[in-house]
Amino acid sequence: MKILYCSTLCSHKAIAYLSKHSCEDLEGITVQKFHRLIAKGMVENGATVSTLSAPPFLGTINGSRRIKLSDDEEEGIHYHYTKLWNFSVLRHLSIAFGALRYARKWWRKRCKEKEKSFIVCDTLNISLCCGVLLSKLFSSVRFVGIMTDMPGLMVGGEKKRSLIGSITKRANLFILKQFDAYVFLTEAMNTVINKKARPYIIMEGLVDSNMQTKQRNPDKNVRNIIYAGGLYERYGIKMLIDAFRQVEGDNLRLSIYGRGAMVEDMPKYEKTDKRLKYLGLRPNDEVVEQEFKATLLVNPRPTHEEFTKYSFPSKNMEYMVSGTPLLTTALPGMPKEYYPYVFLCKEESVQGFVASLKEILSLNDEELAKRGNEAKEFVLQKKNNIAQAGRIIELIR
Repeated sequence: MKILYCSTLCSHKAIAYLSKHSCEDLEGITVQKFHRLIAKGMVENGATVSTLSAPPFLGTINGSRRIKLSDDEEEGIHYHYTKLWNFSVLRHLSIAFGALRYARKWWRKRCKEKEKSFIVCDTLNISLCCGVLLSKLFSSVRFVGIMTDMPGLMVGGEKKRSLIGSITKRANLFILKQFDAYVFLTEAMNTVINKKARPYIIMEGLVDSNMQTKQRNPDKNVRNIIYAGGLYERYGIKMLIDAFRQVEGDNLRLSIYGRGAMVEDMPKYEKTDKRLKYLGLRPNDEVVEQEFKATLLVNPRPTHEEFTKYSFPSKNMEYMVSGTPLLTTALPGMPKEYYPYVFLCKEESVQGFVASLKEILSLNDEELAKRGNEAKEFVLQKKNNIAQAGRIIELIR
């Protein structure tokens, strides 16, 4: 089985190179982790995986806006990068044209070798999808779309209400209808997008199978509560902070990682409660290391927001596989099979979170460890990247 994986996925070597030359943070590190786990899982299932990658880079290299990365190979995955010119419209055109050429070349080779093959696309990368889908005019290759967000809802940030945003949404919805099969995060996505009832699976998330060997090492002196994610009031972060300030305990800490509109408010909160620490946007490996030492991990995202029907926070999967217990809301996109393995906030208000925090922190370390370990075993057995990637392969086999 040969698979062409189309997304922004780059090798670790390429990411290090781009980071060194970028004057700002690279886009989509969480997205990189998500697609890397799937690609590695496909390799573990015996597939030969090549990528067609549009580097998530918006700057210049040595003063040039022409970005050209050499092909490389890492962890059994062959990486091919589209050449691109980093000028607004020209960037998208260069990605689309490069994707069309490479996809046609890749498919012609598969036809000569008479190998079973298919193409996987990140549906939100419009430029890449346009080029790859155009290659359908010259081939009979089957396409699988992986949909991690709903066009126009901007789960990863604030809503855009511009003409360009509206055009982009319409283009994305059109592209979404062209795939032969789908991978959705939630059933609600399927209801909206898959009007022709094409084959699909629900894959709300996945975890690294290698996390089985990682062991939790909680701090014995401090009971640290961690939130890592977007700092937007609509994500419930203000509600969490206000609740934490009402929970007594000198040995308690609330550590906040991430960035967003509320970053400018963090110094104020740190002054009013010395137990609260804002640690900024840190590398994912560093955040994960702290999650293994924490007492509790929290996702306070309210359930009334429209986008919650179409999302499953990848952070919840990362939290659960750490073995540290998770407090979350009953998000519409979270299947009920998760409920026994997490702490659910029964009332989405400041007082509701105060009550939940007090109840959880009244448990001893052994009781907390038991709940966290049960969650870890659940996601490692049912949601590991090898099993989830195998489901995608079976979808199109």
